[in-house]
Amino acid sequence: MYTVDNHRLSGPSVTYKETDCYTKNKVISPVFLVFHYTVLDYASTIRSFSSNGPRKASAHLIVSRKGEVTQMIDFNRRAWHAGTSSWNGLQDINTYSIGVEVENFGYLHQKADGSFVSDNNISVPPDQVIQAQHKNPACHAKFWQQYTPEQLDACKELAIALTDHYALKDIVGHDDIAPDRKVDPGPAFPLERIRTAVSGRDEHIDEPKLYTVNVPKLNIRTGPGTSFAMAGLPLTQGTKVSLLQTGGDGWIKVKVLIPGVGLGWVCGEYVV
Repeated sequence: MYTVDNHRLSGPSVTYKETDCYTKNKVISPVFLVFHYTVLDYASTIRSFSSNGPRKASAHLIVSRKGEVTQMIDFNRRAWHAGTSSWNGLQDINTYSIGVEVENFGYLHQKADGSFVSDNNISVPPDQVIQAQHKNPACHAKFWQQYTPEQLDACKELAIALTDHYALKDIVGHDDIAPDRKVDPGPAFPLERIRTAVSGRDEHIDEPKLYTVNVPKLNIRTGPGTSFAMAGLPLTQGTKVSLLQTGGDGWIKVKVLIPGVGLGWVCGEYVV
């Protein structure tokens, strides 16, 4: 899908918009690929990273929710995306990595009326929201914007192209290399599945299939049927779950997207 030529990405829906927000006297040999989320929308992120933008920050690539890709810095140049960071015994990961910003608002706030807004007060539709716990227990955010299948496919394909071209050693998140400061790309981003896809060349990375409980209370059990013990307290209306396995008689095994609640079986007719 993508190729790399002279440190630039080529492929469908790829554009190049140069910025001077990088270290001019530094040529790098990247060994890591670092994923971030933008917090801003696609166009605003590109403006922010431009030469006359308001922030002295940048990344090599920005991926839109439609799967479009803008490159702003050649891959052998030191961009300003990682900040104070370390990984695999190396410090200053900007010097050793390619940075990819993926259009996503990240963690969200739930308002009193049940609606969701980003940290910069932009409304996010409920069907784009999941409830999930960050791998860093110090992060208490509960709600996150989902990534789209189009941008996850783009992320997978560019990860394959860049890993092949530069023999990259690892694919990480900003929350891996700077865990005391950063929470992006967050629990909604399937980093492990992208790593697996790069090594195994999977054809497609799907987002998990999500359902919402549509009854006041729904029992969750240890197996597919009412004869099995309860796996925890009943799920309340509006709780989001992701599908893990389909069983008989309409029962499905799900992961409950609430911190501290695990796996179990529910009757599929009561989730939508």
